[in-house]
Amino acid sequence: MKALEQLTSNPNILAMLAQEGVKPVLKDLLIDTYEDLGVKDADRYFTKAESPIMPGQVPGHPPMPGQPPMGQPGQPQPMQPPTAQPPVANPPQI
Repeated sequence: MKALEQLTSNPNILAMLAQEGVKPVLKDLLIDTYEDLGVKDADRYFTKAESPIMPGQVPGHPPMPGQPPMGQPGQPQPMQPPTAQPPVANPPQI
């Protein structure tokens, strides 16, 4: 159980796996863990999402318009392009 916790919460482990070109299949890991704990037919607790859920997004709640999804903990947030500002009128010169 400790290994599963480290795998799912440690960004260093996830980054090292990504460097090796692999990613954990969390659903299968969770199902195996639940069945090892005595839960029968643990697969029934998972359903297919209608659309992919971005990190930091609450399932069933789309992100607000103009609000970027949150990144992974420990990962830098992507830079957002500056928004266009209306031109500022030149102050009168004396």
